[in-house]
Amino acid sequence: MRRTFCFLAFNAGLLRQAQTNPDDLDGGGAWSSSCRARAPPASYAHFARIDAMNSIGGTPVECIQGTRKMTIDSQQLAALAAAYPYTWLDLGTGDGRFVQHMARTLPRTLLIGVDACRENLRERSRRSTPNTLFAIANALALPAELDGLVQRVSINFPWGSLLEALLEGDAHLLNGLRRVTRPTALLEIRLNGGALLQSELAAEEGAARVRQVLNRAGWRCGAPTYLAAQQLKDTPSSWAQRLAHGPHPWAISLRAVAIEIA
Repeated sequence: MRRTFCFLAFNAGLLRQAQTNPDDLDGGGAWSSSCRARAPPASYAHFARIDAMNSIGGTPVECIQGTRKMTIDSQQLAALAAAYPYTWLDLGTGDGRFVQHMARTLPRTLLIGVDACRENLRERSRRSTPNTLFAIANALALPAELDGLVQRVSINFPWGSLLEALLEGDAHLLNGLRRVTRPTALLEIRLNGGALLQSELAAEEGAARVRQVLNRAGWRCGAPTYLAAQQLKDTPSSWAQRLAHGPHPWAISLRAVAIEIA
């Protein structure tokens, strides 16, 4: 019997395969000891009280495949995630190139790309793989249907409101990240050097601010890593390619792990 959720289809054979033969996730375990912690910081409680409305289900998640729009509810999304041993959320996914590449590289990982702009996602969502979901949502108001499903989050080269939310410690974003992730989830952020300069911040200052924000919000963040032009060229993201050939061919990577809440 075949069941289809949104534009993603799976059958009993795929379900068994996903459960018994998971992918080796590139970089999934390569996190330094500086990213580990025993207890949450006291200030986390501030973010746990924010956005109570976001934790209440109701409106199905809008997703797209090309020009076709569909919705997926919490039960359907949970069933879909259960068919894969690992769920990866790419926040502010842009044109979906990163999600598309990782989904093809890791066929037994569910890749969910979230962005507020439909137009940028139409082309790649039309050619998506079965383990890919492109959802239309605001990063500062993540759908409750994602709650507790995600083991890894990537935020690649944020700009505009998403970058400002990271720099300023926006409670809507931070509470949403903790809602959707599982205990000890991984978070990787690649900061655009040029975007930091536009925010009138030196690279080191911007990275330090985001790191401090994460540490206060229930994450333990390791030291920043500098990404040079060649590393940007090796990153499967359209923004990474533009940066690699632009006036500011560098970025900063931050990795963090969610602290288990007792």
